[in-house]
Amino acid sequence: MIRLFLAAITLLFATASAQASDVRLSVTEVTDARSTGPFNNGMEMKLKLTGDDVASVKGIRTVLTKAVDETGRNLLKDEKQDKDFGSVRDSGTGPETTLRLKNPARRAATVKEIAGEVQMFMPDLDPASVVMVRNFRAATGKPLKNLQLAKAGLQVTVLSKAEYDVLSKQKEQEAGEKVGKNLGQAMVQAFKGMFGGFFRVGDNDLILKLADSGEVFITAEVVDGTGHVVPTVSTTYGDDMRVLGFEHPLPADAQLRIFLKTPKSVVTVPVKLVDIPLP
Repeated sequence: MIRLFLAAITLLFATASAQASDVRLSVTEVTDARSTGPFNNGMEMKLKLTGDDVASVKGIRTVLTKAVDETGRNLLKDEKQDKDFGSVRDSGTGPETTLRLKNPARRAATVKEIAGEVQMFMPDLDPASVVMVRNFRAATGKPLKNLQLAKAGLQVTVLSKAEYDVLSKQKEQEAGEKVGKNLGQAMVQAFKGMFGGFFRVGDNDLILKLADSGEVFITAEVVDGTGHVVPTVSTTYGDDMRVLGFEHPLPADAQLRIFLKTPKSVVTVPVKLVDIPLP
């Protein structure tokens, strides 16, 4: 795997929001395997976020419309682009996100052009994008009663580990029944494990089941009574499940903070990169 660290290449940046935001994006690293095998055969490009308002960015989504190398090869992935906002990761030098593309041609020395847009979720721009739920563990297995969530078309259910295990076994059984008529027993067990078992959860984990008709859910976090975020050790995603992993039991005064996508909270910036050197 080959990496190339770049001097910051600033992206074309213009906010579509009426409220100007000081967030800049730059390419800092390109990783290119140049492999023709079935694994590790893609290229990754890291985008670093800088500026006074970086701390306000809670989620990011890239929508690419064009990516070609100097030979004209299309670098866009074949699969449909993710509609969800991903977390902004901090590598130690600042928050960043990653573009994942196809391998360029072996003889290509540059990525000729990348075009599209970056959508940044910034809840500080709209108080309505943040929902605080107290006593969220009082009635597990039932949707949280919250007018703001209901208005947004989002239903959130907190599951206990026992409730989750029951649901997991039910889905596992359903998966087995769907494929059982056409597959052997060994394959049935494999499919049940892949599609029915969800993922393992720990005793301290927070399990959220979502019914998101408005596609507004961005992320969720737990804060204590003083407002400090309780750190997670993992976050697991499924089609309608989110599992937040914690090292220790949640404090008695824990509150659930849910972030919602609203028109005012999403800042969209056009992106155009040209002549990016390849390793």
